[in-house]
Amino acid sequence: MAGIGTLNSTFERMQMDSPSSYESTGSSTSMSHSSNSRSNSSASRNSSFSRNSSMSRCSRANHSSGHDWDSNHRGSLDTLSTSVGDEFECGERHDRLTELDKIPWGERHVARVLQTERVRQIVKAIPYDVVQRLSFLLQRPLVRIAKEAQRLSAGYGKCTKNEIHTAIKLILSQPLSEVCLSAALRALSLFQMSSECSQDGKRTRAGLIFPVGRFFRWLVDTKVAVRVDNHAAVYLTACMESLMVEMFCRACVDYERTDGELTMAVLEYGIANDANLWGILQPFEHLICGRNSSGVVALPTTTAVSVSVSSSSLSSICTRGSEHSRSKSCRGCEIKTNGSLQEISRAVEQSLIATCVGSIAELGDLVCRAMHYQQGRQKIPSNLNGRQSTTWSPSALHTLFYFMRCSQLEYSDNPNADPPIIQLSPERPYVVLPPLMEWIRVATAHCEHRLSSIVDSDDVRQAARMLLPGIDCPIRPLSTDEVVCTSRHLNAQQSALRFQQDLGFRMLACGRADLVSEAVRLLGNDGINTVSERGLTPLMFACSRGDEAMVQILIKNGADVDQSVPSSHTSHPCIHPAIRHWTALSFAVVNGNASVVQLLLNAGASVHGSVDASGDNYTDTPLQLASAAGHYEMVALLLSKGADPYLTTVHKNGITTKGHDNSFALAAAHGHRNVLRKLLEQPRCVKSTDILSLEEILAEGTEQEPLAPKMPKLKRMGSKSKITLALQEAMYHSCEHGYLDIAMELRSLGVPWTLHCWTECLATAKQLHRLAIIQCLLRDFGSIKLEEYSEEFVEEGLAIMFEILRQCRYVHPSYSRTMQTLKRARRMNDVIYQQLSSIFASLFGDDPIPAIRVEGSSPTSRIDPQYVNNQEMSDVTFMVEGKPFFAHKIVLVTASKRFKAMLSDKFTEGKQPCIEISDFRYSTFNLVMQYLYFGSTDALKVETDEVLELLAASSFFMLEQLQQYCEMLCSRMLTVNTAMTVYKHAKLYSSDCLLEYCHSFLLANFTELLAENEAFRRQIFPAKTDPSHDLLVSLQDTLAHRLYMRFQKQTTV
Repeated sequence: MAGIGTLNSTFERMQMDSPSSYESTGSSTSMSHSSNSRSNSSASRNSSFSRNSSMSRCSRANHSSGHDWDSNHRGSLDTLSTSVGDEFECGERHDRLTELDKIPWGERHVARVLQTERVRQIVKAIPYDVVQRLSFLLQRPLVRIAKEAQRLSAGYGKCTKNEIHTAIKLILSQPLSEVCLSAALRALSLFQMSSECSQDGKRTRAGLIFPVGRFFRWLVDTKVAVRVDNHAAVYLTACMESLMVEMFCRACVDYERTDGELTMAVLEYGIANDANLWGILQPFEHLICGRNSSGVVALPTTTAVSVSVSSSSLSSICTRGSEHSRSKSCRGCEIKTNGSLQEISRAVEQSLIATCVGSIAELGDLVCRAMHYQQGRQKIPSNLNGRQSTTWSPSALHTLFYFMRCSQLEYSDNPNADPPIIQLSPERPYVVLPPLMEWIRVATAHCEHRLSSIVDSDDVRQAARMLLPGIDCPIRPLSTDEVVCTSRHLNAQQSALRFQQDLGFRMLACGRADLVSEAVRLLGNDGINTVSERGLTPLMFACSRGDEAMVQILIKNGADVDQSVPSSHTSHPCIHPAIRHWTALSFAVVNGNASVVQLLLNAGASVHGSVDASGDNYTDTPLQLASAAGHYEMVALLLSKGADPYLTTVHKNGITTKGHDNSFALAAAHGHRNVLRKLLEQPRCVKSTDILSLEEILAEGTEQEPLAPKMPKLKRMGSKSKITLALQEAMYHSCEHGYLDIAMELRSLGVPWTLHCWTECLATAKQLHRLAIIQCLLRDFGSIKLEEYSEEFVEEGLAIMFEILRQCRYVHPSYSRTMQTLKRARRMNDVIYQQLSSIFASLFGDDPIPAIRVEGSSPTSRIDPQYVNNQEMSDVTFMVEGKPFFAHKIVLVTASKRFKAMLSDKFTEGKQPCIEISDFRYSTFNLVMQYLYFGSTDALKVETDEVLELLAASSFFMLEQLQQYCEMLCSRMLTVNTAMTVYKHAKLYSSDCLLEYCHSFLLANFTELLAENEAFRRQIFPAKTDPSHDLLVSLQDTLAHRLYMRFQKQTTV
């Protein structure tokens, strides 16, 4: 292994970038690969080639020619080039990932995710710079997953959970993907089982912390697909949240064993030494897999070979490996059965970490071993829907050999061939060569996404595009699968029929009208309506390509325009779930070709797609597909042909028969305002189906009538109509995804607010500094029912409103362009804080503020009250305002720690101490002494102007019961004018009970205080904000506690 040993110094220079280097490096704005990333210094390569060839012969001479595969492979590793001086410089020229300006989460979300129990077991407190760094690094796997999902979604024009699922498997290693996919499945299950969608946010419904709505909006804005499914957003959100926890826990595995401080250096060190994390967090566009920062190829944790593997199971790979290798002699099976398990384990590991090969036969053996082992270790089964175990086609092996071929090994295996004197094609640097296990993982994931059991050459090309720098290839087209015809699972007759059928589809795809009749004959008994293994007919293929001429030819030859994609999973296991029940019209709409759509409609195609006789729809209708994509002309055409925008999609395996995702909701969810307006213009005929079912009535509850009667047809239909329900769903999605203008337009049509939708719109308006919309939203707050208040509103809604109130003290720079806009913004800010004050008062409610209670022991006199200020038997004298006040030491020191400290050093022999009190008036000090001698507050007569000073005295002399009594008196004297004076004294003397009472009083009288009390306004809008003395923070906490108590009382009742 000499070659590997000399590479460590180079890899140490490729440690993960420091925080400063990330920001200093210019980010690429292109998602394409550079064509010259593979270029190397040919002179250096040529100079080192002869030396490496000599090394190859020497290393092979050290082993006998009849040795097993393990010995041969170790020899192959020893022949790797050791001249890697320019490889690091080449790595710096690789294309870099796009750096995101906006990410669909905030640092507060990351901090909350890192407060889970698993993280708390490692570290109690996480520094803020670590949170920032993790938030920054997480965007890189997000970009990688989104890029792959974008390519996978191109075929059918829709991003579903299947595309996100496969993208996660492509990017993350097997241990990470298994954890993240399990979390995604759990979140999706909670999301599907949740109650009425409009009552809770998508994040709450899925049990997540990261905002699902933001992820959906991000997928739409980055054009991952023109149509995004809700389940895809949930899947991606749960994956990134789980990946965040895994990143932190894996990076801090060494910190967990020590008692040191968690710093950025500890985080970077942990990531650099984890082969599962280091590659996906690199800024390069190609994916570095199976290596840590030192360049060491490491097996994932769940892939590491267990010593319990038996030699018999290892030898069985010949019957389960690639079809190509069955005709070869598998050298891996030459392992002696009496060999140690450690040697067998090492042999399998060597096959998994191989980075280059010298012959196609050797590659076949390696793939054979690796595939057998991988399928035995996979926790999440890949052979779903009855598909056979995955095998490799000969074309896939040859394509993989093209990328893994090493000329040095090739010539060393063949002693009769001499290497070229001048090498025209340079070798790829060792640092960019992925191990075989990553080739197999990525190629197999592509194969499984097609629901196929045979890896073909395109799967390998897609893997090369991801794993090697400077490699690119086109997106896989939507066509028949040739390798299915060669599957070993088919007998000779079945394969021959598949070849004939494949030829027929290819003849129809070439566009020649004179071949139609011959192609129909080859397709079989169903003729021109034959369904391929992917579930598509020739007409569907032509519509997906936008081939108008061929569509017209097929229709003339009797193609069924309403034939749908089969829905049976057992008879057609290779059909993508997203296209089941689609018709040719659906494929034409996805392609966006209006002329083909018009041609199909003229031929009698159903404008509703595959909607059955009962009106149930189990897939997206053509109008739903067009609305989600924002194809305005297509929507107008379908509406003119009678398409129903109120049709919803029903899941057969769902927990409810209620449909969802009508055309209004899809247009609003994707931000297509013009399409939504077009849908609203469509006249609606009242049908018997508009009457709600019992389930829908129970789910909806008692809804209020729309407030803004600007849409008469909504008002006439009433709030229980399906029209209103459809628009409420559209309102929900537009609010969740941050399409503020769409939500406000729906509100103007009379769609009522829910508390969640109102809160989401308020957060978006605050973020965009839309003051006019904030005013409208605050004005509408009174229309929301009090029963809808939830913990989510208390945690997030209140925080948003108080933050808006803080922002009212200044004007955003966008309004400072002219003096006129500046004045208008100030007026709007004045209106906003007045509206907020009214809302806070209404939220606080009319229930009385809990009174302050004086707690303490039963009143008992410590000494006869007649001894108060009595010189008889006194042993201490106080001078207050120049007047003597006589007292007794035994009474003072037993009642007050302050008096005990004052008198401990005042006694001298033969002299009576005299202590001057200058901070309080004589009458106030007299009240303190009366309390000390009486033992209670019952006999005290305190004037109003003496209460605050007595509060100060009780705090100074540490008399808790007297201080509570003063707090009670202060609470009774609170008015709008005296509130701030009492509040300041309560804060000065740490009177917690009085302070809480003042907060409640301020909330209950917020409007009057803002209007009449200048001191209150200065406290609310200070010139300089001190977080430790922020009154708004205290008011927010008090109001939140008040609402929590109200919720608990309602749930208890």
